[in-house]
Amino acid sequence: MENPNFNSDSNRELETMFDINGNPVAVKTVNYEIEKENEKYIDAEIEHEDLFSEENAFGLMIIKTRTSLYEFLKKPIIKYIIYGTILILYPVYFGFSIKLQKPFAIPRDLNSSTIIDDYIFSNNPGLALFILSIVVCLFFGWEILKKKFSHQIDFKSKLNLSPRIEKISPWIVIGLVTLLSISYLIYDLKDYRNLISLLGLSVFIMICIFISEHPSRINIRALIVGILIQYILGVFILRLEFGYRMFQFLGSQVSTFLDYTDNGSRLVFGEHFADHFFAFKAMPVVIFFSAIVNILYYFGAIQFILLKIAWMMNFFMGTSPTESVNSVANVFLGPSEAPLLIKPFLSKMTESELFAVMCAAFSTVSGSVLAAYIGFGVAPDHLITAGLMSAPASLAIAKTLFPETKKTHADWEAIRNVKTKKLNNVFEAISTGAIEMIKPIGAILANLIAFVSIFSFLDAVCMWFFGMLNLENFGLASILQYLFWPFAFLMGAESEDCKSIAKLVGFKVFVNEFVAFTKLGAVVNLRNEIIANGTEILYRNGTLPIPTGMPMIWNDRSIVIATYALCGFANFGTIGIEIATLSVFAPTRTKTFLKYAAKAMLAGNFSSFMNACIAGLLFKKIN
Repeated sequence: MENPNFNSDSNRELETMFDINGNPVAVKTVNYEIEKENEKYIDAEIEHEDLFSEENAFGLMIIKTRTSLYEFLKKPIIKYIIYGTILILYPVYFGFSIKLQKPFAIPRDLNSSTIIDDYIFSNNPGLALFILSIVVCLFFGWEILKKKFSHQIDFKSKLNLSPRIEKISPWIVIGLVTLLSISYLIYDLKDYRNLISLLGLSVFIMICIFISEHPSRINIRALIVGILIQYILGVFILRLEFGYRMFQFLGSQVSTFLDYTDNGSRLVFGEHFADHFFAFKAMPVVIFFSAIVNILYYFGAIQFILLKIAWMMNFFMGTSPTESVNSVANVFLGPSEAPLLIKPFLSKMTESELFAVMCAAFSTVSGSVLAAYIGFGVAPDHLITAGLMSAPASLAIAKTLFPETKKTHADWEAIRNVKTKKLNNVFEAISTGAIEMIKPIGAILANLIAFVSIFSFLDAVCMWFFGMLNLENFGLASILQYLFWPFAFLMGAESEDCKSIAKLVGFKVFVNEFVAFTKLGAVVNLRNEIIANGTEILYRNGTLPIPTGMPMIWNDRSIVIATYALCGFANFGTIGIEIATLSVFAPTRTKTFLKYAAKAMLAGNFSSFMNACIAGLLFKKIN
C-alpha cells in the first residue's frame, strides 16, 4: 500500500501530527536514503583500496633483521645475561661507594647520646645504601630459597606435633609476649595520664564486646594479638629512642620526597601556587603519590609487600586470608582500590569477612591521602605509624564486633593467583596512576565545599537557636565539643585540650577527616610559630587573641593523640562511597553492605580511638 505522505522526488516522508480539529499537519521530514547510507557504516570499519608500491630490498632486510633481533631478545639466555651483569656491576658499585663514603667510620667526637642523630640518621648515605642492600638481598634470597626448597621440606611432618600442641603453641607465644608487655608497662608507667589512656583502651574494648553481634563467639586471639601488635609498634616508635628517631627520619624523608610535587604544581599553576594551599599544593601531592604507587604496583613491589604482611597477620591473628589481605591493602591503597585484590571472593565471603572489609576501609587512610595530610603540617612519623597500626586494629575490632561463625571459602593459593589490573609499561603506570586520581580529587573538593558549607549553615542555625536562651556563640561546633569530650578524655588528652580534640573528632565524624586534618595542621603550624616567637605565655593568658574558630591544642601529648584519633576514613560521607563501591564489586551482597555499613563506620572510629589510647599510654616526649 502506497504511503500518502511519501514524496518520491525528495525521498522524504512527512511525519504527521493532528491539530485540535483533527486536521493532519506535516511537522518533520525524514530522509530515508541518507539514514540507510549512515546505517551501512555504523560499527563498520571503512575500507580503503591498497596503494600499490613495490617493496624495496633494503626495507625487507630491515624487517628481517628487526624480527630476528626481537626473537633473540625473547630467549631465556638474555634474562640471565641481564641478571648476571647486574650481579657483577652492583657489587663493584657497592664496594666503591662504601669505600668512598666510609659509613662505619664513626667520628671521635660523637658519644652515645648523639650517635643516633648525628651519625645513624644524619649525613650518612653510605649506611643507608648498606642497610637497603642487605634488606633487598635478604628478601630476594628468601624468595629464591623458598621457591627452590619449600616443596621438598614439610616442616609440619618433620616437627611431628600433636594436634593439641599445634592448637596451644600460638597461645604459649601470645601468653609470653603479653606477659612481657604487661611487665614493661608496669615498670614504665610513671604518669597518671598514661593510666587514663589505659582505662580508655579498656572502656572502648568493653563497649565493642557489649555491642558485639555474637558476644559468645568473639575471637579472643584476634583481639589480643591485634592490641599486642599495636602496643609493640607503639613501644618501638614512642618509647625507644632508636625507633622514634628512625620514624622521625623516615617521616622527614617522605616529606622531602613529596616536596618534588611542587615542581609540577609550579609549572601548571604558576609561582604562587601555594597561595591556594589546598587545591594547588595539597591535592597535586595525591596525584604524584598515586603515580608512584602505580609504578610500584607495575613492578610487583606493592603486591609483594602486601602479601608478606597479610600472611603474618593471618598467621598471628587467625583471621582469614581475604580479610587479612584487604586490611593491609587499605594501608597502601584507597578504600575503592583495596577490594580489587579480593574482588573474585567478595560474593562468597561470610558476613563477618565483609564486615571486616568495610571496617578496614573506615579504619585506615590510603598512602596517597596520607601524603596530603603531611602537606598540611601534621607530623609524618606519627601519621605513618598510625597507618601501620590501623591494619591490626581494624581486624581486632571487626572480629570483636562481628565474630566469625561460618567457614571461609578462600585460601592463600587462590589469592596469589587473582588477576589484577594489567599495565603494559611503566609510562602507562604513571599516566594511569595520575589520571585515576582526578575523580577522587574532584570528589574530595566537591565534598569539602558541600559539607563545610552545610556545617557552617547548621552552626549558624544552632547559634541563633541557642542565642534565644542568651547562650552566646553556642553552635554545632560547641555541641560536638561536649559530645566527644569524654572520648578525648579517655584517650588521655590533657584536660585543657580535650574540648579542642573533641571538636576535631566531631569534624572528622560528621564532616570528614580532611577538614579535621586541615584544622589540626593549622593548629600545629600556629603553635610552632607561637613557640618560635616566644609568645606562648601571652596567648595562653589571653593577652594575645587566638584566631576565631581555631581549636587550639597546646600540649605535645594532645597533638600526638589527636593525630592518631583522626587517622581514618570513618565518617558519614564515606558510608555512601563504601556501599556504592562494594555493591559494584559484589551486587548480590548489597543488602549485607547496607545492613552493616553504619556499624562498620562506628568500628572504624573505635579502631582509631584505640590507636590514640596506645599512643597516649606510651607517650613520652623525646627531645
